Amino acid sequence: MEFRAGSTALIYLIALSTGFIYPHYSEIANLLVLPALLVAFTFSLKDYSFDLQVARAKKRITLIFLFFSYVLSTLIAIVLAFLFLEGDLFNGFLLVAAVPPGIAVIGVSFLLKGDVRSSFFGVALGHLLAIAIVPLLLAVFLSTSVDLLHIVEIMALFVFVPFVLSRWMRFDKTPRRGLVVSSFFIIIYAAISANQGELLGQTSLILFISLLMAVRILIPFLLAVAYARWAHWDRRERTSLYLFSVIRNNGLALYFALALFTPLASLPAVVSIVLQASFVSLLAFYMKFK
Repeated sequence: MEFRAGSTALIYLIALSTGFIYPHYSEIANLLVLPALLVAFTFSLKDYSFDLQVARAKKRITLIFLFFSYVLSTLIAIVLAFLFLEGDLFNGFLLVAAVPPGIAVIGVSFLLKGDVRSSFFGVALGHLLAIAIVPLLLAVFLSTSVDLLHIVEIMALFVFVPFVLSRWMRFDKTPRRGLVVSSFFIIIYAAISANQGELLGQTSLILFISLLMAVRILIPFLLAVAYARWAHWDRRERTSLYLFSVIRNNGLALYFALALFTPLASLPAVVSIVLQASFVSLLAFYMKFK
């Protein structure tokens, strides 16, 4: 799949603006979040093969990627949620901690000339693990009871349907970038439109959540930088490690927040989407000098 930084950033900006200015279709957009995620994940996987020999060769680096994503980053987010949040804001921040590394890692790794193959295996394995990890973390840490079986079913649907469809579509070379861009537009629009009132009317709350999310992003990133230097990783490996340390599947966190709690619970995912997009832009600038 082809990725272009400028046009993708423009689509993000249009989706953000539309959600603020015209939030009237938020309920419809909320219903489309899961299908949009399925489309985006399917087309992110379809250009790559599940070669077991390559997977074994990439095993060590893939596991390190997942350690930074699903251990360090997750633990830091959980600690921040326990220390500073409560109610649906706590629930929403916990969802950001629980979801797997974002599917955008694959595309951004390609864009920034990272280790795309290891990124692919890391994202794929992270989503397989998420079938167990997401309901487990929610069962242990959520402040309210939820239908865990429904969460397992949704996670299994979200993982296995794209895996199967992407294998079936692998030899289809027809450009599908418009579908992927439209999917991300829907996800971002749903996130912003569902929280338009809070985003416009509670500046101090937004700033506080943004500060916590910035800490959630910055600490794992700095640890990843330190590890990459210590391990003498090359530029490709370092780039992908930095992405895994930061990027979460916020669209999935958004879906669960809207499905299980009040719209306020989706606010951490909204903020994370915006800050992660900013992080990618800054990382692209940073890696030019590395």
